[in-house]
Amino acid sequence: MWTPLIYTTEVVTQKSRRLRIFLRGNLCLLSKIENSIGKSSKNHLHIDQLMQLLQAKDIFSLQEVEHAVLEKDGTVSVLRNAAYDSVIKQDLKLPQQDVLLPIILVSDEQIRQDTLKENGLLHGCIEEYRRIKTLN
Repeated sequence: MWTPLIYTTEVVTQKSRRLRIFLRGNLCLLSKIENSIGKSSKNHLHIDQLMQLLQAKDIFSLQEVEHAVLEKDGTVSVLRNAAYDSVIKQDLKLPQQDVLLPIILVSDEQIRQDTLKENGLLHGCIEEYRRIKTLN
């Protein structure tokens, strides 16, 4: 019973734009977010809810938002104002650093020999580390 219903719904929504909008909803572009507070009430979205969605994206002021899109699933996609955009290492032309994953060498007060071998470490490295820690 459910399979034909789901299949029919999928076929109909692929063929008809009007039915797709009716059944799945439509995106709402909140272009200038300060002016779109009235529009958001059309989508049953209160300013407090909008601010909560923006805060989840680490945006705490409406001035930081250039454009926002209210997605079909209720989330907000945001394009930040250029003045508030985050700076990344590539912008500053800093050299890339390798990201190393932490490894567990001692577990349950036992040295894990398999981890030592996988990472090309010697048993003496751990003993030297322990000696340095006890001196401090």
